[in-house]
Amino acid sequence: PGYSGVAVWSRHPMEVVGTGMDDADPEGRILRVRVQGVQLASVYLPSGSSSPERQEAKEAWMARFRAFTDSLRGNDEPLLLGGDLNIAHTEQDIHNVLAYVRSLSK
Repeated sequence: PGYSGVAVWSRHPMEVVGTGMDDADPEGRILRVRVQGVQLASVYLPSGSSSPERQEAKEAWMARFRAFTDSLRGNDEPLLLGGDLNIAHTEQDIHNVLAYVRSLSK
């Protein structure tokens, strides 16, 4: 419904379980489906690399997402989470480390 959008492709029948988080997902960043008794969540986390403000928004989104996923773990159904998490754990995960560091210090 918005800027981002995610999808799930399956050779097996699936049922849409939900979209977004409970409060809102205007950018279309979460899609949950059920395939053969497993709940799949396709997620596109916001990028924080364009500005310090965007990084703050990403961190706030991640805190809400953590609470959201914790609420999903309460049932007995397996949950598989995948997608573009926009996380760079090491320098190897970043194409141009120097440019990335400079963008964070603006």
